[in-house]
Amino acid sequence: MPPPFLLFLLQTPELGKLPLSEITIPYAGTPRTRAVLPSQCTMQTLLLLSLISLGGIIGANARYLVSLSAARRWPGSFPTGTLLVNVAGSLLLGFLLTLAGSSSPASVATRLLLGTGFCGAFTTFSTFAFETVALARRRDHLPAALNVLGNVVLCLAGTAAGRAMGALLATGLALGR
Repeated sequence: MPPPFLLFLLQTPELGKLPLSEITIPYAGTPRTRAVLPSQCTMQTLLLLSLISLGGIIGANARYLVSLSAARRWPGSFPTGTLLVNVAGSLLLGFLLTLAGSSSPASVATRLLLGTGFCGAFTTFSTFAFETVALARRRDHLPAALNVLGNVVLCLAGTAAGRAMGALLATGLALGR
């Protein structure tokens, strides 16, 4: 049996025809889902899923390499690598989603490849949560608190900075036309 999110995607062939702003994934068991055969998926839906998958493969590997590099550069118990990927991913996501804000087909593909796929796999809330709990269980309360504060504040600041950069670039591109 496929995981629920994949089953939902396979059961929703019209997903590939919607602008990204209209795509919502309901909770399992809500009346908006309906069973259809996977063979009824459109090629467009499969292409969108492939873009997400490709971005996810690249993002997950990039996260691993950044975390590995950070652990070598800054050894210790503080999860610097996770903080770096979360802040960098927040900045990138804010930039990309602001720059690719339209609902054109190219924009939707870019948002799925880089936003959902790459940034979704590159950033990691679950690892942040696990590492924070691990610090607290070792009674490293100050590093645990700094990790929470750093991730929340710096990720929000990164997203805001990314949005500002995206808006500046979009304005420059619009003026250059």
